[in-house]
Amino acid sequence: MKILTKNFSEKEMSCKCGTDCGAFMDSAFMWNLQILRTFMAVPFTINSAARCPKYNKAVGGVPDSMHLSDKKIGGARACDISCTDSLFRFELVKESMRLGFCGIGVAKTFIHIDTRPKEQSKMWTY
Repeated sequence: MKILTKNFSEKEMSCKCGTDCGAFMDSAFMWNLQILRTFMAVPFTINSAARCPKYNKAVGGVPDSMHLSDKKIGGARACDISCTDSLFRFELVKESMRLGFCGIGVAKTFIHIDTRPKEQSKMWTY
């Protein structure tokens, strides 16, 4: 198992399709995620990160999902962080925005964060 950053391994950030699909994370995204994790000073449980197109479709991801990773578009620039505590949810959203994550989705059990281009910034609920 390769360590991508101080707190995140290749295994936890890999596609959950069950094959060696080759999906991978964008290095700049991982750098930003590590900064967020260091600043928050609490462990993150990653529910979903890099996805291959087949797995993304299977889980209902949108065709242009920031979770997608392939050699044409580069590494995935999104992850879903497990979150069921309202105070943690608030702090995670607040600090994600402060650190430049431009796509934030809020669900009952997780927070989606991504590094889409700033001109495409948005926040949504599931």
